[in-house]
Amino acid sequence: MTTGPPAWSAWLLNALVPRRHREVLVGDVLDRYRDQILPAQGRARANRWLLARVAEWGWTESRPALIVVVLAFLLGDGLYASLPENGATARVWLNATGPVCALAALGVRAGWRSGIPAAVITGFLASCFGSAAILALTVVSLTIAQPQLMKIGMSWESLRDVTSILRTASLTGTVASLAGGLAGTLVARPTRRVSGARR
Repeated sequence: MTTGPPAWSAWLLNALVPRRHREVLVGDVLDRYRDQILPAQGRARANRWLLARVAEWGWTESRPALIVVVLAFLLGDGLYASLPENGATARVWLNATGPVCALAALGVRAGWRSGIPAAVITGFLASCFGSAAILALTVVSLTIAQPQLMKIGMSWESLRDVTSILRTASLTGTVASLAGGLAGTLVARPTRRVSGARR
């Protein structure tokens, strides 16, 4: 019988933790899993405990970009039902470009600290959570500002549109984070070589 966690959960944890802390932190989590959690709680609960640690790291790494995505929405069209025409172009640019830039910057940071897999994972999480938060804020603002629209109800077409928006936003955010992660990894490589040469 194996005493280790599922390989994919250990890989996710290893991918998300920054390189400079990886050996210590991942080792501590896996040792605690094997020595304390697994014997005391059984495999199913121990696996859930490990997934909670992975989720904590994913949330910690993706939270900055998620905040910027939601702020870009609020500063753009935001919760206002009718906005003046002047400044509409700037608001559209902010809504479209702000989140992509934030996710690319998140990718650079994650790629530099942890590697390309972390950039892709955190970019996907931030874009999914950010898109879901924006959709929820839109529904709330429509409920407050134009309640007659909400009386119509949700149709299959509107659900399909919501799914399409989430899919497109998640794909765009993941691609932006991947591009940033590649850049961050390339920037981190010479630094690692120089520090290795000094030793």
